[in-house]
Amino acid sequence: GGTGLIEPEEGKSFPRATVLAVRGHLTREMLGMPAEGSVVGDPGLLAGVLVERGQSGPIGIVPHVSQLHEPFVRTLVRRIGSERCVVVDARRRPGRVIEEIGRCSAVVSTSLHGLIVADALGIPAAWATADPPLIGGDFKFRDHESVVSAWRARRVDLADLRDERSVRRAAYPADATAVARAQEGLVRVLDAVRRDAASGPVGVARHELRRLVLDRVTRRLP
Repeated sequence: GGTGLIEPEEGKSFPRATVLAVRGHLTREMLGMPAEGSVVGDPGLLAGVLVERGQSGPIGIVPHVSQLHEPFVRTLVRRIGSERCVVVDARRRPGRVIEEIGRCSAVVSTSLHGLIVADALGIPAAWATADPPLIGGDFKFRDHESVVSAWRARRVDLADLRDERSVRRAAYPADATAVARAQEGLVRVLDAVRRDAASGPVGVARHELRRLVLDRVTRRLP
């Protein structure tokens, strides 16, 4: 699947696996995969073709699930203003989390998939690391950004986010063309995996999901 390493591991190999896609170019390089022809992109980017972005609203703060109740979350809410931001609880069902992020006008996230969903929906975003530190540090974020924002690093220091204006200045959308390219590659992988499984009730349902995603990606590609 389109996943990646959790931390840098040179020479990592999976001799019994067929690697169809990886999260980003950092993982791809460490697995020795060629730049040409390899599919890169986190599957979470497909959120952008399955869910429409809603009306822009408050700034979204998306902490990693292990950091939801850490002091930095309350500090950010106080600095931005509780009426101008919302804390997204990533423990909720995925559909609801995606919808909540989709209603935000900008996102600051210490959760990788909070960042990925914002990027999938074209929402300006910035990311940060916080205590307690996550396994692998910032590797996963940099791996993702190598695909959708290689030209601009969007990492911020939480201490620099003093108010709403500073958050909006720090947040940038991912490259829409790069996101669409990653989505297209992921759909090709999904199509290949499902092609021989489209028989029986489960297979038909999966085939219809694949067809829906493929259709929506095709219509949104520039």
